[in-house]
Amino acid sequence: MYAGRKRRKPVQRVVKQPPTAGSKSNPSKRHRDRLNGELERLASLLPFPEEVTTSLDKLSILRLSVSYLRAKSFFSVALNNRNGGKDGHNKTGGTNTKMPEGELLLQVSYEPPKAP
Repeated sequence: MYAGRKRRKPVQRVVKQPPTAGSKSNPSKRHRDRLNGELERLASLLPFPEEVTTSLDKLSILRLSVSYLRAKSFFSVALNNRNGGKDGHNKTGGTNTKMPEGELLLQVSYEPPKAP
């Protein structure tokens, strides 16, 4: 009874409407665009001039952001310990000299080249 099987009718496919001009249909591209937007926002928060932050790649932005947060945390704890909890004044009564945060970050995150 091989001939006893009935032939299936072909299924008609529904034609999808093409996406409108303003919407993006590729989820990977949307994800990449959102990720790039957040990285640009993160780079703009770093204490560097705009010409420096625009030339950074994604990994550098993440690395500098982590270094900045570590340095900021370290210096805030160190200054609080040194000042006895007072901001802006040392124990002798003088005021602290302020250093640009970008300079501090570069000093802290600098890794000297390793010898071969």
